[in-house]
Amino acid sequence: MPASLDQVRPAVASASGSVDVELSFQCAALVVARWRCRVREAGESVVISHRWHTMKFVHTGAFQAHLGDGPVLLDSTRVLLAAPDEPYVVTKQFGPMVTGSAILVNPTLMPRIAGEHGAGRTTRLLRADVTPRALLTQHLILRQIEEGAPARAIEEVGLTLAAEAFRTSGPTQHPQRKRATAGRDAVAMAQAILAANYEKPVRLDDIARAVEISPYHLCRAFKQVTGMHMHRYLNRLRLRAALEHVAEPRLALAEIALDHGFSSQSHFAAAFRREFLITPSEVRRLAGRKVSEMRRVLGLGAIS
Repeated sequence: MPASLDQVRPAVASASGSVDVELSFQCAALVVARWRCRVREAGESVVISHRWHTMKFVHTGAFQAHLGDGPVLLDSTRVLLAAPDEPYVVTKQFGPMVTGSAILVNPTLMPRIAGEHGAGRTTRLLRADVTPRALLTQHLILRQIEEGAPARAIEEVGLTLAAEAFRTSGPTQHPQRKRATAGRDAVAMAQAILAANYEKPVRLDDIARAVEISPYHLCRAFKQVTGMHMHRYLNRLRLRAALEHVAEPRLALAEIALDHGFSSQSHFAAAFRREFLITPSEVRRLAGRKVSEMRRVLGLGAIS
């Protein structure tokens, strides 16, 4: 039987025990859940299907999914958009802790919030990038839920975030195939290695050796396929993995910085601001404010 993220109970695992799901929030229109992938790096796969429209975020690690016409790597730079009852297969996970969250929208609401055009083309879509604002908003939603924010406020922010994603989604894309390059498979594997080891010192020579390509050709192919240099990509993974801890006021920012591969708190804060256009301290303040303040600072409009 396919696994499902939108079972209405505190924890849901797939039929094979390969996905653990914890319900964080539920109302008639919206479900917010956390998930953890337990698919081994080789030898096991799981079929996943959702009964509601789903926006699936990766927080740490990465997994490989087959979306109809080929495999794609999903890490914290991408978001998976899935329509109801459109199964996909997860074949590998990269990293011991592959975790994330999801927003699930009642199918009866999707035509209204995304428009008929947006709701009609949400079958197994993959966006090449999840925007920093969207990922930051999702982490703040999770934190606001833990702090007991009003259900109506959580519902409105979650629906706004999902509406923006589904309205602007395009056809299924495979970033590794956008440009013809002999190194695209090596780049995908390099991305998986980075996602699995983001908190550690990562040497270019070691990655190049692992993917069986020269460091020069790997750097060139990586920039061509992803649009950025490998070091910037690694920093992006580190920053996104740190987001949830940044919103937790009991953890020292200096400790978070060191735990996620940054040399100092100031280095971390500067990189964080470049990525999210807000400082870690400001995120902490937002996490403790009303949801209306969070919406104003992040520029989240109302659903039309």
